[in-house]
Amino acid sequence: MPDLIRAEFSRLFKSRVFYVCLAVSGGIPLFRVFSRSLMMDSMDSYYSNQRSQGVQNLMFLFIGLISAVFISLFVGREIKDGTIRNKIVCGYTRRDIYFSNLIVCISAVLIFQLAYTLMIAIGYTVVGWRMDSPSSTTKIIHLVGIFVIMVYCALFLAVTLLQNSQTTAALVSIVTAVILMIFGQSVYQTVYSINLLDIGSQENSSFVYAGGAGTTVFIVSDYNQPEGYKGFFDKYINEWKTADSALEQYSEFVESKRGKSLSGAKKGVYLFLSDVLPSCQAEQLNIRGMCFDPIAQQYVDDGIDFSSFTKIPVVPKRWAVYIISDIIMSVLISLVGYLLFERKDVN
Repeated sequence: MPDLIRAEFSRLFKSRVFYVCLAVSGGIPLFRVFSRSLMMDSMDSYYSNQRSQGVQNLMFLFIGLISAVFISLFVGREIKDGTIRNKIVCGYTRRDIYFSNLIVCISAVLIFQLAYTLMIAIGYTVVGWRMDSPSSTTKIIHLVGIFVIMVYCALFLAVTLLQNSQTTAALVSIVTAVILMIFGQSVYQTVYSINLLDIGSQENSSFVYAGGAGTTVFIVSDYNQPEGYKGFFDKYINEWKTADSALEQYSEFVESKRGKSLSGAKKGVYLFLSDVLPSCQAEQLNIRGMCFDPIAQQYVDDGIDFSSFTKIPVVPKRWAVYIISDIIMSVLISLVGYLLFERKDVN
């Protein structure tokens, strides 16, 4: 199998599909950063101060679709050209063919994710923004993201190799990816019930939430009222100390909301889906908390220094569960896909 893996990597780096997907993965963050930079330059100082956008993990929402397009076209080309049949004739086992493709596909999609992250860093540097994610947070989120990618690659490779044409493989894979994206967001919002939820009116509350894809969490306290803000700021400085600590408070609150609006069998099904669906996990990886930077912030009697706002990704409380779930899902999908591929009639 090592020879087959080397041959597949050689084919990968000659593939137009690979470079197109790579360009898209790197182009999305550059376009987002530079277009927003140009737009913000034309706004007043209130908005132009808020330059940290917290979009480092946005790619996880779209990585399933990019995986579906790339794998269905890259591996599907072997179906179209009859290469798989030729490999079998040359003495390669179906196991070698299946898992060499899996290794190469996972590697390619990880490169797409790396390209996105690097272009975010480059774009932020060029326009003078700062990367506002603590390194510990970034490491955990991207670790979970690797396993999310593994599930997507296992799924779309199985779908592709079980089809009889490249066109069918692409159509089925893309439709599946879109359905997963929509369904994952729906499950996430149902399980956590965070859809335009506002608890900022509660006494001493420090959170205001807005739900949806890439939920933004405003960790504030009556921020239009200086006296309310002062209470928040005092707690931030004296108890939470750092943005990490404040976000941890939010993460715990999100977990407390998990499944509260559900009951019975429906609750069990939705909680299970929220843990195993890679698209639902991606929603969690893209939650961002808008925090005050306690170092930059200076409290004043008549308002808040908005230039100290930062959007920081929040580590999901169940991130370890996600990793275990993704490993199990990847193994099961790969095993089922391989067993079915063994029985497929390759013409």
